[in-house]
Amino acid sequence: MEGMYGNVDAVEKQQEEPRGFEQSGKLACRESFAVEENEYEACDPPILLGRKQTEQGAAPAPVWGPWWLLLGGALLGLSLLLNLLLLTLGVTRYTAMKGTVEQAQMQDQQLLETASSPFMIYNKNHQLCVEVEAGESLTAATCHPPSPTKLFRWVLGGRLLHVGSGRCVGVAQSASQRAVRLEPCDAQRPQQHWVCGEGGLLGLAGVTPPLYFNYGNSIRSVVMLYTGNKEWSRWVVYDSHRDLCSRACDVPGIWPTLPALLRVPNFSPWTAPRSSYWQAREPSSRAGEHCALVLPNGHWNDRPCAELHHWVCEGPV
Repeated sequence: MEGMYGNVDAVEKQQEEPRGFEQSGKLACRESFAVEENEYEACDPPILLGRKQTEQGAAPAPVWGPWWLLLGGALLGLSLLLNLLLLTLGVTRYTAMKGTVEQAQMQDQQLLETASSPFMIYNKNHQLCVEVEAGESLTAATCHPPSPTKLFRWVLGGRLLHVGSGRCVGVAQSASQRAVRLEPCDAQRPQQHWVCGEGGLLGLAGVTPPLYFNYGNSIRSVVMLYTGNKEWSRWVVYDSHRDLCSRACDVPGIWPTLPALLRVPNFSPWTAPRSSYWQAREPSSRAGEHCALVLPNGHWNDRPCAELHHWVCEGPV
């Protein structure tokens, strides 16, 4: 048989060898790329396979790492800059506030160093004293018991300082029937400057016609400005019943000093000496002019006693 079909083994061996080679090649291809292939399709090389997948639309996976890192770094830097800005603003504001507080404390100290002794403002007609219980309004109340809410001091510029609050007596507007109130002391505000008149009159300085510190006779007994100069506008120091401005005589500079008002007029050597220092054609003795006023030129003039002018303390010659 082998002799007769000797050529069979050769053919079979030749046919089996390609089959064995194909199977071993398929196995190597599957093991290398782990992709299910058609058993009738040749195994693609790795380079051709990648190109084939790209041509079929399979895009490579995006890389997000560097982009998120850049964004995170930018946000972190912005946050640091914002915090630094806020810190700088905070330090600047704190420094400004500290300077304002220190300046206010210095001004308060200066006010106290130049202030008169404390006193209570008393109205004899009503037998009541000025008091500040709460808020900023001034009211008339009983004088007993004495307390810081009823105490005042004269300070520079003819201002009245309330002892209990450390604020000054003023008005929002120089007009009749405006409530007298407390406000932060400000030497530049004319509505905080007061002057005394004859018979205990107390009024706002530099106002024409005069506006007086008045009881008001309101339901709440609120002190207000008023044009009337009768008993409700007359106030004295409680206990002593002396003029309110008498409490400022021991403190120099409470009111603006006008030396020209107090100087004796100078006369040329060739003029005859005057028998008095009255202004020419004065005193006129017109109705109601019963008080003397020193004019800027040093001469005297008679004026109504209800007018308000700077008060002069008596001193040694």
